[in-house]
Amino acid sequence: MRVRVQRMNEGWVKHVYSCCFQNFVDGSEVQTVAGRSPVTANAGSLLYDSPGEVHETQNTAPVKVLVVRIIEKGKHVTTQVP
Repeated sequence: MRVRVQRMNEGWVKHVYSCCFQNFVDGSEVQTVAGRSPVTANAGSLLYDSPGEVHETQNTAPVKVLVVRIIEKGKHVTTQVP
């Protein structure tokens, strides 16, 4: 297990995880998953990113999120997608 604090004040480019659970503590984020309508997550929301799901996020203000990722040993945490 690894714990890391990361500031996320702006959106990320398209990216993919192996598996990710996100519990939003404060702020809000708009997440767009390829082929779906955008979803806004606010404090108290829980999002799940399926393995291999390409998505991008947009933060209009700083956001605090508790993230749990299940990662295969030796694999990258996040992979950017063109």
